[in-house]
Amino acid sequence: ICTASWSIFAYLWLIVILLLITPNVVEIWEGVLTFLFFPILVCMAFACDKGWIGNGGSAGTVVMVHEDMSPEEVAEAYAV
Repeated sequence: ICTASWSIFAYLWLIVILLLITPNVVEIWEGVLTFLFFPILVCMAFACDKGWIGNGGSAGTVVMVHEDMSPEEVAEAYAV
């Protein structure tokens, strides 16, 4: 969801700056702001991957539990 949201934002931002604010011209402040969005995007994507924000990519994560595992081992498997 994090990456999809930023992708939609990026296209909307381009539409706004190229069609609405200053049609067919990119002013300095628009270019600077666009370049500043890049490190923000990278940091947010990293935070999403690390699980600091969002679900951290845990959707679809499979935890293998074997019948011979102790309760402590099961708890440890789910904690990761």
